[in-house]
Amino acid sequence: MLRLGRASLQSLAAGVKRPSHGTTAVGILHIGLGAFHRAHQAVYTEEIIAAGATRWGIAALNLRSSTNVDRLVEQDCLFSFSERSGYSESFRIVGSIRAALLLNRDRDAVIALFSSKDVQVVTITVSEKGYIYDPVGECLDRSHIDLKHELNTGVFSTMPGVIVAGLEARRIAGAGPITLISCDNYLGNGTVLRRVIEDYSATRSAELTNWIAGNVSFPSTMVDSIVPPVGKEDIARISERLGVLDYAAVIGEPDRHWVIKDDFAGERPPWDDAGARFVDDIAPFEMMKLRLLNAPHSAACYLGY
Repeated sequence: MLRLGRASLQSLAAGVKRPSHGTTAVGILHIGLGAFHRAHQAVYTEEIIAAGATRWGIAALNLRSSTNVDRLVEQDCLFSFSERSGYSESFRIVGSIRAALLLNRDRDAVIALFSSKDVQVVTITVSEKGYIYDPVGECLDRSHIDLKHELNTGVFSTMPGVIVAGLEARRIAGAGPITLISCDNYLGNGTVLRRVIEDYSATRSAELTNWIAGNVSFPSTMVDSIVPPVGKEDIARISERLGVLDYAAVIGEPDRHWVIKDDFAGERPPWDDAGARFVDDIAPFEMMKLRLLNAPHSAACYLGY
């Protein structure tokens, strides 16, 4: 069986939705190339690109693991999204990711993306630990071993370090404002991201900190979708349905949500055309998720246990 890629798109089984675009433009840098991003933000972006917003392709960066990066590179950055409900399953090939990068081997490319005027948005899914955040002090955790190593060596490897190094390069290049969007499960995730970035930038220079204050926005978000892990049996079943081998497949549910505070420093991708919501106040949506989704899920788990 052929491996999924540009050359094998014509071999896809009937009924599999193909990318309807051939854009190579990149307007979004994403940090954290996991399954959730591919089944959530990348799908929203696929839909707006297919509708004509072709400038919003994604360059996706992993900070440590090469597995997902290598799989995507071998498949021309294409992967399948299996949307599964209790009654049906549909398949589509997602092509919104235009480049898959690994920090240790693509540092120059990452800095070049931050320095590009075309890149207007950075999205982030690195899980809570990736923020190196001290919730008690509500600030960057300067006692963290990875952060200490980074500050001592000057070689950025953490999410805050990558972003601050990138923002410094953007400031020097005169590339203009940029929006940083956390899609992780922190309450007030935009505020958390702002605090760690501003604290980190203070270790570099006051000039950079002042530039960030005037040129970078940190809108909070509420994201929700169930994205289960994909095992070998899933890969075999999905590949059989596709007609080609896909080692980067992801599975998700039809019910997905993305609510974003309408606070963009520059251009805004038209994600609302794909079902996302831009709102003035994110707090009611965060409370809705915590009380109507997370709490019942937790209660069901405790009862099951």
